Amino acid sequence: MLKIPVATWIANAAACSRGPHGAVTAQAQRAGCSRQTAYDHAQKVHAAVEAEHAGGPTRQQLLDELRVLRHENTQLWAWLEQTIDFPETRRQEFTVTAAAMGLSLNQIGGLLALVLGVAARPSRSALHRIVQAAGRRAGRVLTILDAQCHATPLTIVFRLKNRGIRGTGTFQDHTNSPFFTNPARKKG
Repeated sequence: MLKIPVATWIANAAACSRGPHGAVTAQAQRAGCSRQTAYDHAQKVHAAVEAEHAGGPTRQQLLDELRVLRHENTQLWAWLEQTIDFPETRRQEFTVTAAAMGLSLNQIGGLLALVLGVAARPSRSALHRIVQAAGRRAGRVLTILDAQCHATPLTIVFRLKNRGIRGTGTFQDHTNSPFFTNPARKKG
């Protein structure tokens, strides 16, 4: 808050820049301030005048620009409320699922461009890295599951009578068929 009126600042500036010897002291006494304060006022007044005539935007232009930017900011916040929450982990899950469904990387990129915008969509090589990493993770899991399946002996039980199927009720052994392998059975 200003305690000294602006007119006093201008008078202090005039005394400092154009006044005769002793004018600064006399003006400071009239304004009720020190000589140093008078010099400070003079510096601030000169800076304000130079800023006004420096060729930059006027105060009114800055106020108009501020009004436009505030309106734009309000619009952006409104649009942000309508956006989809699509963090990186969800994008990766989307990419892997779409690849598993048979979509090409270009098709996946096109869909992501619709959701995220062209500028924010990942590159084709980034999509390829995501799919490759998921494939490596799945391969490790499948190796473990495959080992578990081979460790469990395969048991087949036919209950023909309980199912109401007529016939001899005998089980025909197809374990020597090339389409049936049981790793628990030792080859003889």
